[in-house]
Amino acid sequence: MPYADWISLQQAGDYEGMMSYNWASDFPDAAGNLIPLFHSRNFPPQNNHAYYSNPDVDGLLDASEVELDEEKRRQMLIDAQKLISADQPWIFFEHYKWYMPMTKGLTGYKITALWYWDAFTRDLKPA
Repeated sequence: MPYADWISLQQAGDYEGMMSYNWASDFPDAAGNLIPLFHSRNFPPQNNHAYYSNPDVDGLLDASEVELDEEKRRQMLIDAQKLISADQPWIFFEHYKWYMPMTKGLTGYKITALWYWDAFTRDLKPA
């Protein structure tokens, strides 16, 4: 199926079963994956393509968004992941690996948790 058609089908939510291709969080925090992909308010055309719905997960994710105590928030996100895992809304077929070869002849790069979105090669210069 052409990619453009696949995206249209996915966003319309007009399919049987589940479909997802890839996901990259916009920031290095579990909420950047959990809320878009597993909160029931995010059914298509949003990113919860499995139509996953668990009121306990929704409650934990909602509460984590306003919790100021970092340890309590962290535990809420861990608890949500455990519930999601137990429900198995997705089947993962593969997870590709990113290879980033570098040379000792260059300096000026720093790969951070946001490397996917960051232009980490912008300051490259000869060593």
